[in-house]
Amino acid sequence: MKKIILLFLVLFLLISIVDSSKVEVNVPEVLKGKISSVFFGRISDSGVVKVKLEFNNIGSIPFNSRVRMEIFDQGDMIYTLWSDEVTINPSERKVFDFSSYINKVGSFKTKIRIYYGGEVLDYDNVTFEVDDVKPHEDNFEINRLRVSGDYIKFDVECKEDTDNVVIIFSDYPKSWIIEQKNIERLEKNNKSPIKIKYIPISPLDKEISIHVFTDDGNFYKTEKITLKKEAMLNGIINNILDFFIGIF
Repeated sequence: MKKIILLFLVLFLLISIVDSSKVEVNVPEVLKGKISSVFFGRISDSGVVKVKLEFNNIGSIPFNSRVRMEIFDQGDMIYTLWSDEVTINPSERKVFDFSSYINKVGSFKTKIRIYYGGEVLDYDNVTFEVDDVKPHEDNFEINRLRVSGDYIKFDVECKEDTDNVVIIFSDYPKSWIIEQKNIERLEKNNKSPIKIKYIPISPLDKEISIHVFTDDGNFYKTEKITLKKEAMLNGIINNILDFFIGIF
């Protein structure tokens, strides 16, 4: 009789274990991000300002995120810098790097805003000083600039072998998004096709400014440009040119 009771107890425990393994644990959806650090690099004597921001997903669901940094001179906005958009999974972090070229001495202020999963997170304003600006060389050439789909496309050429080139834009409508572009290396006198993601809201045919510079500030070029959509035939020709430039 005791053996029968013991057998029933064992069977009952086994059934309980099997049933418990079928229980699903529902993890609540939590959308939350956190700025873990913001680092301002040393302001070089060439006026290049570098900012590094680390953003963590401390929630339970993935989200897409991008960062906007505005720079003000005496209350006037001189730059709006956008990162690319990235997906950050739970417990992951992403480091966003920004560079800008400020070719004047003075006191400036930044405003940083992080967009993620439909939420917005502001970072405290930071003031920094540019104490000295040394002369720079204009060694860059910009050609074949046009708008194709969601991209601004053009060729960049440099008169010398150059590392760590940054491309940013200014003077465009505040509702637009134009991402910053970083290029590891440009070979001397070689045309490099560039495409930069952008999202315009208002119509095109708007004059804006493009800035191309090295992260040490030795080389810098800026010029006014007008963005216009390219005709279909021109688009085909330019795509063919991009292909052959990429090969050679």
